[in-house]
Amino acid sequence: MKWQQRLLAAATDPSLLAQQALLEIFEERPWPLAAFYQTGTVLLRANRPKTARQVLDVGLRHYPASFSLAKLLAEAERSFGAK
Repeated sequence: MKWQQRLLAAATDPSLLAQQALLEIFEERPWPLAAFYQTGTVLLRANRPKTARQVLDVGLRHYPASFSLAKLLAEAERSFGAK
């Protein structure tokens, strides 16, 4: 539940504090691949490509062979570069 609350906060509140609070969760312990993918997807839809990129970077450290995370990270990088 903590993850979902922080994800919602980061998606709706662009403040640095909300973004960092979400990132801290992913640094605390290993998470399932699906959590990284879902988080990245929600953040991209919420126009938070920088935070999405940071979360997906952590995800790829844990799951380096994940094609889905790599593809989503590429999308986040394109979105971040377009800003």
